[in-house]
Amino acid sequence: MYEPRLAKTATLPIPPAVKRDGTQRSGRQPHESAPLMRKYAAACITKDGKEAWVERLAPASPDFEQAFSAVTHSTLIFSPNGPIQASDIGPGDEITGASGKTRKVLWVGSMTGVPTFDNPQLPEFRLVRVAADAFGLDRPMGDLTLAPHALLYMGREIISAADRVDGDAICAIMPQSSVRMYHIMLDQPDHLLANGLPVSSYAPSPRMLDRMGPNRKALFTSFFPGLIETGENTTHSISNFA
Repeated sequence: MYEPRLAKTATLPIPPAVKRDGTQRSGRQPHESAPLMRKYAAACITKDGKEAWVERLAPASPDFEQAFSAVTHSTLIFSPNGPIQASDIGPGDEITGASGKTRKVLWVGSMTGVPTFDNPQLPEFRLVRVAADAFGLDRPMGDLTLAPHALLYMGREIISAADRVDGDAICAIMPQSSVRMYHIMLDQPDHLLANGLPVSSYAPSPRMLDRMGPNRKALFTSFFPGLIETGENTTHSISNFA
């Protein structure tokens, strides 16, 4: 499993709009229930070339979860030196995109999904299992488990894994135990080869960020130090995703 190189890790202040425990200053009244929270982790390379590690609580909501989960820890990601398990990929590593070009990893986000059988108050945690060869020989190589919102690149079409569920070769499943999930941002837009199947790398959406309030945006961008820059009316990313 990837571990941050602490000697190079930058010290990252918690955004002023966020409490010390990682929760937002929402201004809720005492009788209002607190939002469900989840712990997220991110490792990245900052503008000055140093590695940074961030881990804190944030809302268990789609905008956060979609940034930190696409593939499971055991998924094999193709690289110039052969397949690498997703949990072993870190900032600075190189992977082979579906374009055939070598891409540099800038950011790796992760979270743990837990079964919700005994905790109905938690957001339902489901995954999508794609059977081996569902899209042709070695597409994917062996069964592939994805987050429902993971985006599959099918020729000219990009579609979520959930939208390809057919109850046969592609099934929705509810895990029986905790699953560590990962997502990866590259230095250029491309698609990861996950067990040989093209899955879109993470690209922060300016439209999504523009819909966030200032506190929520400050919390979200704190996981991307130096990678996402926000202005008053626009959002920019050094990775040309915006």
